[in-house]
Amino acid sequence: MQFPAQQQPDYPEPASVRYIQQQLQASPPLVPASEIQSLTGALKQVSDGQGFILQCGDCAEAFDQCREDVFSAWIDTVSQMTALLRCGLSQPVLKIGRIAGQYAKPRSSPDEVCNGISLPSYRGDIVNGHGFSVAERTPDPQRMLGAYHRAAVTLNALRNNSAGLSSESTATDSVFDPFYVSHEALLLPYDSALTRLNPADNQWYNGSAHTVWLGDRTSEPSQAHVEYLRGIANPVGIKCGPSMTAEKLGKLLQRLNPHNKPGKIMLIVRLGVAHIREKLPLLLQAVAGLNSPVIWLTDPMHGNTRSTVSGLKTRDFGTVCEEVRLFMQILRAQGVHPGGLHLEMTGRDVTECTGGLQKITDDDVGERYESLCDPRLNRSQSAELAGLTGQF
Repeated sequence: MQFPAQQQPDYPEPASVRYIQQQLQASPPLVPASEIQSLTGALKQVSDGQGFILQCGDCAEAFDQCREDVFSAWIDTVSQMTALLRCGLSQPVLKIGRIAGQYAKPRSSPDEVCNGISLPSYRGDIVNGHGFSVAERTPDPQRMLGAYHRAAVTLNALRNNSAGLSSESTATDSVFDPFYVSHEALLLPYDSALTRLNPADNQWYNGSAHTVWLGDRTSEPSQAHVEYLRGIANPVGIKCGPSMTAEKLGKLLQRLNPHNKPGKIMLIVRLGVAHIREKLPLLLQAVAGLNSPVIWLTDPMHGNTRSTVSGLKTRDFGTVCEEVRLFMQILRAQGVHPGGLHLEMTGRDVTECTGGLQKITDDDVGERYESLCDPRLNRSQSAELAGLTGQF
């Protein structure tokens, strides 16, 4: 049976895609099944109200940012955020990076027009280049190998600079200690090629990340991304935007977690301040009726994007904070554990989001705008938000 697959690039030579997939299938998985199982154990604790998730990183990782200084800044910032959250919430904090694989991005349009010229949209460095030329924008399957090797370098940097991600860990090590990694399961040729059968439990694992999430644009229950995700043992996130209905969410939970296993599903709410008061209670009621042990996270970034007068996308720090506050308030009012934050951020001193202690204005946004897609919180804003979350 064929399942329609949304948001996939139109590769000019399908035979080349199959060849690259064969090379990936012959390569070692980036993360072992044992680490994925450790993350599932940690998520079970969060599901029981005994922990909080910090899932954060780039909107879309760029190949040229695979550098030691970028890794160090990210690790330092996430470590600082973790300490602030742990102190404010009095709970252990589980660190999951949008890193070592977040190279693909869904797009609202397959094409981009500039000066009357139409070219394929930039879909992330794993697919094509950001430069506006035919050569750059033509999808190239060879880039999947580039993504694999850079993900391996990134994971190596995390292992060298943090306590954890060690496949030699003992039972006495806390499952909350490591940096785990995640990305949107968007480019199916890549994710499927790195999926392996684990003989120890006869389960299939996506060996490209510890956990992956289902995006808003690929979440139709009868289509290819859901069909792929229901076959793997990794924990799975589901992005829940304003278009998510109780009926659709129920179908997704039945397909992705039919046995209601705790630690399997994270619901990543990306409603925006304008919709969260109205829509989040409806989703909470739907899940309560299914008796499904999900973990609720807030993504306060995607629903609050706007453009400056100059046309740059930005997000207001105050609006982001307000959505986090409302998320925590609404869940607690219904007796549900707020499970975590899902943020687009960087350890670098960019000026992509307005506000915060630095008082970045619209006029400042273009000074240090490095993101290839969506605006990210900078180092100072990330730490400030972590500190405030502990007070909400």
